[in-house]
Amino acid sequence: MNKTVIEKSVHWALERKQTIVSVGTTLAVGGFILSTVLFQKHRAQEQGWGMLSYAENQIMQGQSAQGIATLNELVNRYHSGPLLEQAYQLLGSLSMMTGNAPEAVTMYEKGLEHASGNNKSLLMMSLGTAYEEAGNSQKADDTYNEFLKEFPDHYLTPRVLMSSIRVETLNNNTGAAREHYEKLLTLYPDISWTKRAGTYLENKALPEKPRAP
Repeated sequence: MNKTVIEKSVHWALERKQTIVSVGTTLAVGGFILSTVLFQKHRAQEQGWGMLSYAENQIMQGQSAQGIATLNELVNRYHSGPLLEQAYQLLGSLSMMTGNAPEAVTMYEKGLEHASGNNKSLLMMSLGTAYEEAGNSQKADDTYNEFLKEFPDHYLTPRVLMSSIRVETLNNNTGAAREHYEKLLTLYPDISWTKRAGTYLENKALPEKPRAP
């Protein structure tokens, strides 16, 4: 490199020494703040998962009221999506166990606001069941159909098809009930859900779907 260029570079740096130091200090402080924030966030997430585990242990030991209190504190304190979806799933299940289906609907709906992947599928199926228990068969049917569109080949799909057949029968959607049963027969001919669906439809004596000539 040309000596003159080097001298000019050094001269430029010396003239701007204070500015360079200030920028370097700012970057260092900014990096420290960012690392501290990330550390605190990671620590908070660990504490949140610890609370969830603690609530589960309380429930398993028969301390349901204490477990619910822990879960309610958790959902009010933390904002992690995976943590909240599991907490609301558990709260919904506890509401179902105590026969409070409307409360379970609320919990599962809140869980779905944060859900994705396999946890979303479980929450959707649970929400459909809660709607059934709450006496809202149309909402249950809508939820099951949404599940089937989003998860057509999920391991829970046969069970949801069976549930959909049940609520569609209650809603007098006999054609849709038969279509779902035929899907069960085609895709899952030998599993228990298909056999249960066949028995259910036989007991309901639904008319066969007309076949094209």
